[in-house]
Amino acid sequence: MLGRRVEISKKIFLSQLRDLYTSLSRQTSLNTANPQSASRQLFNQLIGPIAPLLEARGVTSLLIAADRGLQAVPFAALHDGSRFFGDRYGFSITPSLALTNLSSTNLSLTNLSSTVSTGQDLLVAGASKFDGLAPLPLVPQELQSINGKSTGSNIFLNRDFTADVLLEKIGDPSSELGFAGLAVQAGARSAAGTLWYVDDVASSAYFEQMYHYLNQGVPKAEALKLTRQAFIRGLVRLEGDQVLGPDGSVLLQKLNRVQQQRVQDGLGNPYFWAGIELVGSPW
Repeated sequence: MLGRRVEISKKIFLSQLRDLYTSLSRQTSLNTANPQSASRQLFNQLIGPIAPLLEARGVTSLLIAADRGLQAVPFAALHDGSRFFGDRYGFSITPSLALTNLSSTNLSLTNLSSTVSTGQDLLVAGASKFDGLAPLPLVPQELQSINGKSTGSNIFLNRDFTADVLLEKIGDPSSELGFAGLAVQAGARSAAGTLWYVDDVASSAYFEQMYHYLNQGVPKAEALKLTRQAFIRGLVRLEGDQVLGPDGSVLLQKLNRVQQQRVQDGLGNPYFWAGIELVGSPW
């Protein structure tokens, strides 16, 4: 086993993380050509010390054990001067190696819609309407699509999507880690969630494309990496009122004019893809 220990300034780290989030929220350039940019500096501190080891050993998938101080880092948006971390590696985050089950059932969750695999049945749940918040009209389309790819599933939408439903289906009411915690505590292998509020069109297209890869037998962390790459390279694109995937398949359809305008300039900015992370097993 090889290890590296690096001491960093908490004040500087938090300042850089705040700057990175500011750029992401504004959908502006992360200025990755500048070695002093937040994206580059955070990479140098968190990944740089082990980057040569990863390269030498041909590592392509990582399981990152991050405590609460690091769980908010959008690792996919960190940049080494050549490529984004999320473009180069498939990875997942775990709050604790002891909580990471590498051999039990498979589960995927988002903060706004979720699918839970328990035995032979599939629980598909999500919300498209919220009090005091903008609606997410594409969530029903996303859930129907996921539901159509499986048998023996149940859909719980809006008022039917409650904490009690999740607790009844997957157990562990004492979880302190939110939906991702419920997944891990219930013995699921993995959960996918968002670090920030991602555009409804972008997140729906992301998960649709991710499930295309998963249905082809691609490992989960690799499926997320391939989806990120498709976004980065402009292979997920708007044509008319549809969003198409790299192979030309329809990911979303019947988008209204407002929805089209939100993504008409492309989905390559890290805001659209770097906030979606895998928790638990990367396989």
